Amino acid sequence: MHRYRIRSTALSTTVALGAAVLCVPPLAATSSETASPEAITTAALPACIAYEARARGRNLGYDHIVRIRSTCIASAACLVATNVDPKPKAVTVFPRSEVDVVTRVGSPAREFIAEVSCTLP
Repeated sequence: MHRYRIRSTALSTTVALGAAVLCVPPLAATSSETASPEAITTAALPACIAYEARARGRNLGYDHIVRIRSTCIASAACLVATNVDPKPKAVTVFPRSEVDVVTRVGSPAREFIAEVSCTLP
């Protein structure tokens, strides 16, 4: 499994791929949400699946949320794990839809690393 580190800033997301660097605009987040500064993307992820890890401030802690978006024409079976909650959670993402997976509620940590793997039938 290949892993690439992604760092998010307010202006862009930089993906370091060896000697090449790719900058893309960040996904929009509401004021009570902060995008995770680090996330891990796997090379085995189908091209029609994308995900975003973010921590949403709530009460005295942060909710860790991984949003999976599918533009696939078939349902995808995905596993979601983080460095805070390493036990994978299974989720089905239906065609052309998105799913929010809450991995931790009320965490004192604002930052976390998400790992997502999906398979298509």
